[in-house]
Amino acid sequence: MGSNRAGAVKTALAYTGGTAGKADASKTPIVIGWMNQDSGGASAVPWYSESVRTAVKFLNDELGGIDGHPLKLKECIVGTDPEQGQACAQRFLNDDAIKVMFAGEASGAQASFMAGIGNSNKPFVGLSPLAPDEAKLKNAFFLRPGFLALGAQVTYMRDYAKVKSVSNINLDTPELRGFAEVYTHIFKAGGINLHTAFLKPDAPDALAPLVAGKVQQSEGIENNAGTAQACITAYKALKQLGSADKPTLAFPGCLDPSVKKTLGDYPKGWTYFQEYQSVNRPDPTGQVGTFLYALNKYAPTQVANVKDQFGAPAAFGGVLTIAKWLREKGPDNISLATFKEAADSDPGPLFLGQPKVSFGKQPYPALAGLGNRFFTYLGDGKWKDATDGKWVYPIPGTTF
Repeated sequence: MGSNRAGAVKTALAYTGGTAGKADASKTPIVIGWMNQDSGGASAVPWYSESVRTAVKFLNDELGGIDGHPLKLKECIVGTDPEQGQACAQRFLNDDAIKVMFAGEASGAQASFMAGIGNSNKPFVGLSPLAPDEAKLKNAFFLRPGFLALGAQVTYMRDYAKVKSVSNINLDTPELRGFAEVYTHIFKAGGINLHTAFLKPDAPDALAPLVAGKVQQSEGIENNAGTAQACITAYKALKQLGSADKPTLAFPGCLDPSVKKTLGDYPKGWTYFQEYQSVNRPDPTGQVGTFLYALNKYAPTQVANVKDQFGAPAAFGGVLTIAKWLREKGPDNISLATFKEAADSDPGPLFLGQPKVSFGKQPYPALAGLGNRFFTYLGDGKWKDATDGKWVYPIPGTTF
């Protein structure tokens, strides 16, 4: 699934409202501060940064920048140290050249970063929140709901998979153990009994925890063990327990290329939830083709490392969304107020993202929307739309 240059540029310009051609190097750049965790173990998401850099190059080289002004990134790349997040926040707030702050994810540093920039007078765009309070900040605009749309998974399991009991496979960490009660409560609110299987991140096998988590008795499986190795270990244990053919909803991190390499293919029959339009799935908009065109042109050595990774299209689309909102009020009139006006008045869809935008709604006014898409892997590179093209939303009572 790809796109030629003409089609890619046409699709992008239809969204951003720009003019084809190069940005004017003589005009003052519009600077965005970019924070992301590019290293630091399993929680690192370097493909977010690669997608963002690709989008900036594409915007400046072929979409005219922002009314002719080049878009420029000032990066603050972190690991897992909270002090790094705090330092990035101070750097972004103290740099008058930075007009908009943008972030991917940083499991160890995001909380301190958000505490530093939250409710400041600079607009902040995030890919997804890591805590409920982040989605309430007055200067924040999150493009994906992340875990706050857990209720959409309940909707899918109840209305599409038709199950009444689920075993949730999760990593055994202090944070996720504390989160288990929330999962149980939300699934119960949707009429589904939930049991949890805690899998050690470095466990050589998962038989004992999966038996304890009642996977054999449950009608369906949720695999939220988000590292590639944990996905592999969980799948092997499910096969041994005769539960591999049950309706299984999996975290998209299980689509890491290493899973396919180790198992010979991705697990057949697993369904994946996503809050954005991903590659290798049905795409009526042509936006996936734009993403792949830009990636192949501007980051050809990184295509294999980026295109199938969780959230990469959303990071790319985030740059074009920021460009659209900045253009709406003009590059010489950038403030939190004007940025908020542009974002709040955008009905959607976002580029490669939520079909309907509804900033300002309680209890999470900083969320663009709570929609999820679901796709089932059939094997040999083939996919099936699991909800007939529909975005799925949380059942009332299943939000945090």
